[in-house]
Amino acid sequence: MRIAVAQILSGTDPADNLQLVRDYTGRAAESGASLVVFPEATMCRFGVPLAPIAEPVDGPWADGVRRIAADAGADFVKTSTGFHRSGGASPHAVALMAATVGAALGVKASGGIRTTADAVAMLDAGATRLGLSGTRAVLAGLG
Repeated sequence: MRIAVAQILSGTDPADNLQLVRDYTGRAAESGASLVVFPEATMCRFGVPLAPIAEPVDGPWADGVRRIAADAGADFVKTSTGFHRSGGASPHAVALMAATVGAALGVKASGGIRTTADAVAMLDAGATRLGLSGTRAVLAGLG
């Protein structure tokens, strides 16, 4: 597997930064990468108040990133890792991702999936892959 790590310098304009994501994703795909990793603060550089630029998960920034992934021929898109205090994947976010990418891409729900009910909710929302935080508990709940 070839992995591309995009070392970008984000600015203060999310639209400009989205173009950086598009450019670097295209370069990575052309060079044969099957995974592109972008740094934290890709939407907007550190040190900028986030309230004025914050968007919902179905806002233009997240939608744009999902479309870039689809256009680049990605196999799937992935939710958060769960390291944030909000806890990771949500059925709402998974459903939005699945609606944006359609059947063209899989959706990996990851972060905070600790029970069978959590796993089923993600699958029902459109996830095609799961990254489990509690594999044993999820499997135990299956019977």
